[in-house]
Amino acid sequence: MTSSRPGPLRLRTKLLAVNLSLVLGALASTGNVDTGRSLLARELQSGTFSVFSALHDPLEGLVRVFAEVYPVDVCKSISSCTVAITGAAEETLTVPAIAEVPFINLTAKPELRECFLKCKLPHQGLRLEHVTIESSDGQALATWAVEEVDKLPQGKPKGVGMCVGPIFSSTPTTLDWLQYYAELGVSGIHMYAVVADFVLKPSNYMHEPGSLRALQLEHHRLVTWRAFHPSKWSAHYYGQWLIFNDCVFRTRNVYEYIMFHDRDEFIHFVGYAPKKVHLLSMFARLFGERDVPSITYWGALIHTHCHVEAVGRVGSRRARIGEEVEVQTYSGYDVWEEDLRAPNFTGCTWKTCHPKSVIRPLGVEVMNIHHYHLAAEGFRKEYKMVGPEAVLIKHVRCLLKPVSSVWESDTSKPLCSDEEVLRPNPQYGGMPVCPASTVQEVRARHSVAP
Repeated sequence: MTSSRPGPLRLRTKLLAVNLSLVLGALASTGNVDTGRSLLARELQSGTFSVFSALHDPLEGLVRVFAEVYPVDVCKSISSCTVAITGAAEETLTVPAIAEVPFINLTAKPELRECFLKCKLPHQGLRLEHVTIESSDGQALATWAVEEVDKLPQGKPKGVGMCVGPIFSSTPTTLDWLQYYAELGVSGIHMYAVVADFVLKPSNYMHEPGSLRALQLEHHRLVTWRAFHPSKWSAHYYGQWLIFNDCVFRTRNVYEYIMFHDRDEFIHFVGYAPKKVHLLSMFARLFGERDVPSITYWGALIHTHCHVEAVGRVGSRRARIGEEVEVQTYSGYDVWEEDLRAPNFTGCTWKTCHPKSVIRPLGVEVMNIHHYHLAAEGFRKEYKMVGPEAVLIKHVRCLLKPVSSVWESDTSKPLCSDEEVLRPNPQYGGMPVCPASTVQEVRARHSVAP
């Protein structure tokens, strides 16, 4: 096993134009599951330890390494971390490592598995150059540059942040989405672009055909981008376990609360227009006690018409041939309008009603996708569910053709029927998938009170 195995490319950059796009190239197929398992065993005979990121919180004196391993015994064999201290001639410090594979039993596919390390340093305030991960027999598994976690500017209070990933399709509402959360008072949005063959591979995934288009990377004052280029073996739920845990620890000293939402999800506080919401105080009220690590709430689907339009490049005086870019637009629902619908999430499950969570970053050790996985010491080991009478997610989704993953191109087709307004399907919160104006018209026609 070598210590020079390349890890995923890290990218942190400010983008210069709204119309800049990252074109994702398809890679060769890895074959079926049985073939893939055989190839994985053959290519990685001695095992592998692939680092995603190594982060240091100098305020706590803690190093965390987020990596992928094969087989999982590689993670279990880790015993220590040796850190190189900046400014000290070849000075190193070796400390015990606590290693775990938190999501080991999720699927039997031939994929790398997450390995999370904690290395507690004896001193706070150290500046580190790199960390070497070592097994119990003294073998160096990997060496990786150490990044300091984000630092809160002096005098600035902690705010509300958002971790978003993966970005594998150019979903509609992106610019509205950014403006929406900016109006709510989000302090920063950390977006992770996942670039891999499985992103573009044709399938029946719900986001097609968006997943086959160039990824539009919008610049915004709140957005920080990072690109994750996983290997062909690290398709484990699009890398979200790596992404979210990296994001939580990286921003732990900057935000009081961290949200996890995709670019087609809008948080809605019942009884409040978006521009009347102060997010920090809202969450303070919903969390309540200081030892609550997380709150969770349900989401309801809202269908819209989606289509692609060609627009001129931003900043150009006129659109010339070849200067247009394709952007996805939507119609049939306005997230800024008052919403008259009252969802009822009775009977919801984590799949049908797609719950999302907000966490205190210092209160969570390991983050799952829709819930926290492990609370920090001193925090409650329970979920706090907030009812839909207080808050819910509006999950905006393109209207699809029946039994298909293809968008419905007929923008004159109704987004819902009278039946759906009067007797909405209990799945997805029983919310009729149509705009507020339609709800008013149908209810008035049938003399039904809101």
